[in-house]
This record gives sequence, C-alpha cells and structure tokens, in this order.
Amino acid sequence: AYLEGSSSEGQMIEDVVRFPDSQDPPRVVFGCVERETGMIHDQQADGLMGLANTHNSILSQMVTGGVMENVFGLCFGLPEGGAMLLGDVQLPPEMKVQYTRLSSTWSPYYNVPVGGMAVNGEQVSSMPSTIIIDSGTTFTYLTTPAFRSFKDRVENHARAHGLNPADGPDPNYKDWCWKGAPHNWQDLHTVFPPVTLTLGSSIDSSDITLALAPYRYLWMVQPGYYCLGIMDNGNADSILGGVSMRNMLTLFDRRTSKVGFVEADCNSLQEVLESTPAGPAPQDSPAGAKLPSPPRPPYPPRVPPVPSGRSMPPNGRVRQ
Repeated sequence: AYLEGSSSEGQMIEDVVRFPDSQDPPRVVFGCVERETGMIHDQQADGLMGLANTHNSILSQMVTGGVMENVFGLCFGLPEGGAMLLGDVQLPPEMKVQYTRLSSTWSPYYNVPVGGMAVNGEQVSSMPSTIIIDSGTTFTYLTTPAFRSFKDRVENHARAHGLNPADGPDPNYKDWCWKGAPHNWQDLHTVFPPVTLTLGSSIDSSDITLALAPYRYLWMVQPGYYCLGIMDNGNADSILGGVSMRNMLTLFDRRTSKVGFVEADCNSLQEVLESTPAGPAPQDSPAGAKLPSPPRPPYPPRVPPVPSGRSMPPNGRVRQ
C-alpha cells in the first residue's frame, strides 16, 4: 500500500521469463495481482517491478539463474519513455560513468553517503549524511531543515528572475510553485538556478557530483507553471527519486556495491547501445558460467520507506 491510498494485492506464483536469445528461460517467483486501488489502478503501467537488493526480487532470481550479471540500469526519459538495462551492458566510450560506493552496512535499499548540495554555488545547510537511491519514489525528499534551506535558495533565485509564486494544483498538499516560466523545459535554466548534489565520501575518494538541472528538481503542472519536485520528508529518510534521474542513466552494480551515473538521452539510448561494438565478456562471468548469487539478507526485509508527502503528483508523475 502507498501513502496516497493506492494498493495492490494478489498471490505469489511461479513462471518462466523468456528473452529473445538462446539461453534457457529461468523460472522466477513473482506476484500475480488480483486487486488494485487508487493511482496504481488508474495509471497506464500494468504492474510494478521491485528492484530492491534482496534475494527474492526478480532481478536477483535471474542473477541466481545465470541469466544476467548482477548489474542493472535505469534511464528515465523526458518528458516520458526511457530504458532499462539488464546485466553488464557495454556502453560507448564517450559515456563516462561516475561511480560512488554504497554504504558499507548491508541494506535492501541503495544507500549512499551524501557530501553536500549547492544551489547556484551556495551550500544547502543541514544535509543528511546518507540518501536512498529509489527509482520507485517519484519525487526527491529531504529532511525538513535541508528542504527549507534548499527551498529558500530556489525561491529567492526564482523571484529575482521575475517568476510569480503560485498555489499548487492540489489543495490537499503544500506545494512550492511558480508561474511565468518558459514553456520549454530546456529553457528552465534561464529562470531557475543550477543545483549540484555530491554523493560519496572524499575520505576514500568515492565522491562524485551530480548536476541537477531544473528539470531534475521541478515538475510541470502546465506549460510555464512548475512546482518543486524536491519535497519535505520531516525526520524520515532522505530519498533521491525518479524526478532527479531524468535523462540520466543510473547503473546499480551490485557485484561491487557501487552505483553510477552518466548523462544520457534516455529515449535514444537503445539506438546508441545497438550501434556500440560489443566488448569482451565480463571477467567475472565467462560464457556458460553460473553467476554468483546475491547475498541473502540476515533478516526479513523491512517495509520500504514511505515519504511523508504523496508519492505521485496529480498531474506530473514520472512514468517508470
């Protein structure tokens, strides 16, 4: 169940997953939905795929079955579309992936240390020490002190560039919105500030800096009318959600406990990859070899973090 009221229920079943290749299809266990409510029922997608770092996810079962390396990637298109990569896919040399380490303590979530955030070069105060990389959460969430610091800096910049504060589209939620912005999302940088997010730790030289252009922290109500897609999560976990991964390939390398990021046009990624010459087989997975199983959790996975705000906007949901 989700905070805004959506739910999905059914039974666990087993079936084969077939791919257009010569490998034997693996048998996997997954949920067969019998009832849906709320936005999950109304959305265009026909289901949900859990990608947690647990032994019973579909991806982990396929790794155990020797179908793929223990790596996957997500690339959310803009304004829609995108791609999902299964296994250690060869990228073109011009795509330079920045990797940082996951937190050393095992978790079913993809936690990474946070080095800081800046809005137009000015540091956001009270940033959390870690953040969860979660494609299943539409928005990005910060603890209250960090959110207020971030929001004030964006708001000051927007006012200075002639934007008018506006109420959000849903009276049930407190959104921070502006009207008078360019209609084309590619021009939002002319009135909204650049944001950078540093992940990892400088102690072990694993720190990287992500550029969050305005389309990675705003969502559109209608052309020229935008609201913050980074929200207040009270004292709960901080989450880097799908809005902040748009047009960015995010790679989860669970073999080495790293997560990587690289700028990408997600809607043309398939064409780019198909034109990339195949490289050598990964060193840890020779042809025909059984790939290593992901670690089993020492305890049952707990319920995923639920943001204190809604998980899907009324008119601006990132399609995943």
